[in-house]
Amino acid sequence: PVSAMWAPPFDILVLMLGEDGEAARAKDPSAPIESASSSITNWGTWHPGVHPTRRPGLAEALVGSLGGHRRSAVLVDVGAGVGFFSLAAAARGHKAVAFETRPKHVRAIRASVKQNGFKELLSVHNTPLGSDSPAFCASWTAREASEASTASEREGSGGGGGESSFEHVISDIRMRVFGGAPTAEEAGVGATAVDDAVRLPNEDRQVNCTLPAEVRRLDDVLAKDLEVGAMRISVDGMEGWVLEGATELMTRRPPPIVVIELKAPSMHAVGSDPLEMLHRMWDWGYTHISHSGPFCDGRWRKIAAAHRFGGYVHAGTGAGRMEEALKQPTWCKMSRPMFEQLLEQGHHTLPETVLFHHMDRPNMLEQERLARLVELEQTVLSNPQANPISKASN
Repeated sequence: PVSAMWAPPFDILVLMLGEDGEAARAKDPSAPIESASSSITNWGTWHPGVHPTRRPGLAEALVGSLGGHRRSAVLVDVGAGVGFFSLAAAARGHKAVAFETRPKHVRAIRASVKQNGFKELLSVHNTPLGSDSPAFCASWTAREASEASTASEREGSGGGGGESSFEHVISDIRMRVFGGAPTAEEAGVGATAVDDAVRLPNEDRQVNCTLPAEVRRLDDVLAKDLEVGAMRISVDGMEGWVLEGATELMTRRPPPIVVIELKAPSMHAVGSDPLEMLHRMWDWGYTHISHSGPFCDGRWRKIAAAHRFGGYVHAGTGAGRMEEALKQPTWCKMSRPMFEQLLEQGHHTLPETVLFHHMDRPNMLEQERLARLVELEQTVLSNPQANPISKASN
């Protein structure tokens, strides 16, 4: 285990060198990618797309947002990897529900849960998430056909024994999109205090879709009354489909904070439209947006260059204050008109972490809090004996 640079600290089990981030390197071997496991081993923390020592990091933003809610608020971590963010939430006493399907990562998270004694706080599920919409099914079918053609060309006419071409295609798709089917041992989820937040896959559920039976919508696996305080989605291009399968959650009780690790090429590869996803988030009320990654850094470099080499200085701003203002930020603000620019100028391999803040959700939570206070006051007035102050005075 590695000790995480976090307050309070916790232990996290990481993967060996070469076992984490292999898919990204296979697509672009020259990409300057430091995997989550390598970053955590070297620095004790993890921030996709930027150097992990920059502050405030994603963990501070994501887990820190839970501090303003009741202890019942839960972090939903879709594509949890080795579980850094879920474990960070549990270390501060917050409940977390982690979804991860890659067997090595699932074993690492569960070992970390046991190592830290987080069984009552962190629930791990290897259920692959997506959508049952016709568009998702069409995308899956086209992807399957493409993989079948590729597999046939690869095998040629003299293929030997082993699995059939069709079986190879299905196995390859599951391995690349979902990380492979879990073993019998990994398929079980131990009973914990937070398992009730998730309804495990139901064999009786009817889906009008020719998808593998294990693919579920987030709306179908999360309990209806679950208070999601924050949600993170990082599933190698499947983010749009996961959100499509969470429409009820996003419209009925939208999480105040949603973090998406955006890689446009990966989304296009699975038939998902990243621009449509961004506009959908805005229409759902997520109109306060920050982003961190190569695109944010590129924006800062352009602004800094214009100030330093163009001789431009704000009125009333001294040289020292200007240098302070030009320090490289970790996060940049973004508005709706910038969505296309983000997708056009974003890095082809490294993700841009996009943090969405629902502007109306804090008001909704405050209204719920006031309603509970009114309910409590009415209970006390109707039953004076239940009032602790009355009891003390008597």
